Amino acid sequence: MKYFFLILCLVLSYLIFSCKSPTKNNDDPPPTNDTIPSTMPQQHIPWPSLADSPWPMYRHDPQGTGRSQYPGPQLGQLKWKMPAPGVSSGNGFTSTVIGPDGTLYIPSSYEQHEGFGQVWNFYAINPNGTIKWTWFDSLDIHINNEIERTPLVTADGTIILCSMGRPESYVYALNPDGTLKWKYYIDSQPSDPNIGLDGTIYFTTVNGLYALSTDGQLLWELSTSNEFGPSSSSGMAISVDGQTLYVGGWYEHDILYSVSIEGEVKWSFDDGDTSHYNALGYMPMVDNQNNVYIITGQGLFSISPEGKERWRYDDTYSGEQVVMDTKGHLYIYNLYKITALDYAGQELWNIGHGYVQPGFVMDKNGTIYTIENDGVSAVSSQDGSLTWKLNLDIPTSWYTPTLGNGMLYMGVAGGERSKFVYAIE
Repeated sequence: MKYFFLILCLVLSYLIFSCKSPTKNNDDPPPTNDTIPSTMPQQHIPWPSLADSPWPMYRHDPQGTGRSQYPGPQLGQLKWKMPAPGVSSGNGFTSTVIGPDGTLYIPSSYEQHEGFGQVWNFYAINPNGTIKWTWFDSLDIHINNEIERTPLVTADGTIILCSMGRPESYVYALNPDGTLKWKYYIDSQPSDPNIGLDGTIYFTTVNGLYALSTDGQLLWELSTSNEFGPSSSSGMAISVDGQTLYVGGWYEHDILYSVSIEGEVKWSFDDGDTSHYNALGYMPMVDNQNNVYIITGQGLFSISPEGKERWRYDDTYSGEQVVMDTKGHLYIYNLYKITALDYAGQELWNIGHGYVQPGFVMDKNGTIYTIENDGVSAVSSQDGSLTWKLNLDIPTSWYTPTLGNGMLYMGVAGGERSKFVYAIE
């Protein structure tokens, strides 16, 4: 009898374990689109370490959504235009960020300071378009004329910005009055910074991924061999629970890395580029379900929190950035068109526009704001129709716009000795 029960137990054990789903790996085929819903509600994720403002960092938030929780400009009219004084070159703005009191912050490269030559300059701008204060590092005697990284503003109003000096760079922390709080030396050029729930500052360089404390002390460093992509504006995105960093890959390496906030690589994702001459050019985007979205030369990828491909939207050129509305629909550009996809990656509409430049953003109502070759457009996310268009002279350089409450701000470089910040209502 005891042998009968032993055999019975073995048979039951086999049946139980054989019914469990096997663990998938990166080589498993992605799920079909009909297993993914077409919509998925999305909402703004509160982030206590960031300033309580309409747009405190690059791409609005640590998840890189590019979507504001406020309405954007409704009239399509220019409210003010601020020239950058002391400009020696028409290049080198970044995106604007907004402090808790409404102050705008924007760095400007290649400006002339008497006694120092050509350096970068950091502007604090009042909401009415007047200059509040300016600052640059007068103690840095090295060639340091670039600061093409968008700053971020923390909950207490501290401004974090990364310079791009040669041969050295710094991460700076400024007080709201424009005085230096601390600076951290870097021996190579950094990416855009991001911030953890606890206020930890993260950035990458060619040497690896770094974490700094709120007082500018190194917490940890993840050393790599050029695996991460710092020389673009890629930076990184952070999961909605604040526990995972999604870092863009660099040439001859995987395209995306998932890293814990303790500095351990969880997984990496290969986009299938056999030439290995591919890098993630812009910040990844993370939705409320912690799925990650990246655009590479192979198309737009939706990647699960476990690093598996959910779906791919193939296009010969899909731009670099993606935004998602509150229904989970996604929007990308392709030079002369804007494409809308549902949450499962199925195309909803495809509308031609003027030459659409990278860096469009979305307000709480689903209006998309794009910079084109002849101005700024507001586009409906419902069908791609034009809501309004403001014709502007945008001759050479543009920068990803920023949305305030009912406003749009952007830096425009117009060639030699010509740079302006625009406010559109």
